[in-house]
Amino acid sequence: MYDNSRMRREVGRYIQHLRDSNLSRGYILQVEGLLGKFLEYCRGRGVRSVKGVSVDEVRDFMGQYNTMSAGYQRFTYTRLRGFLAHWENPSVLTFKLRVRGAGRTRVDWLSPEETEKVMETPMTPREAVLITGGLTEGLRQIEILRMTVRDAQRALAEKRIRVKGKGGKERPVPLQEDFAYALRAYLQTTDKAQDDLLLGIRETQTYRTLRQFCERHGRRFSHHTLASFPPHQSKGRRDSRT
Repeated sequence: MYDNSRMRREVGRYIQHLRDSNLSRGYILQVEGLLGKFLEYCRGRGVRSVKGVSVDEVRDFMGQYNTMSAGYQRFTYTRLRGFLAHWENPSVLTFKLRVRGAGRTRVDWLSPEETEKVMETPMTPREAVLITGGLTEGLRQIEILRMTVRDAQRALAEKRIRVKGKGGKERPVPLQEDFAYALRAYLQTTDKAQDDLLLGIRETQTYRTLRQFCERHGRRFSHHTLASFPPHQSKGRRDSRT
């Protein structure tokens, strides 16, 4: 049987990294339990280090969770993926978790009339960037979160957005009037440096921001809905911002 003491040390360092990041004790215990199972699996396969883990081994390890719920499978893989990515294992770039029966049975699409009502609902500067960025530009949540102050200023100057999408690819998107107004309004509320992230928030905070807007608006929807819907035609309703 192979000795994977090197991998055990890598697990230990990763757990220490989580502790140093001030994550909750419960979360760290969950990761420790999962990585303990992963260590035993790798020892049986003769894997000595994290970088030696292949995509086939990731797929085989995740196969034991096939009978679990879709949420539990994603929950498990997210934690495993974080460990592999921390040690720059390339398997995380080529493996995609496929959960049986996890397709969306109900999509919360907005009708054109509902879209108009969203745009007419008063928004905070942050909400305006997130919502108009999705509705008028078709930007994904992560694409908005990646925008820096410099990106926003350049978009306003060039009247187009250089969107940084998946794989680091860049695509130009025409700047619509509503989103331009939202960017200008938000820039007036911040004194961040040009290389700072425009919003400077995490994905969990965007969910909270959108949920608060939905509570005032009276209709629940996700950012995925906004970015997937055909881009809304800007009409420049500047009086709808608060």
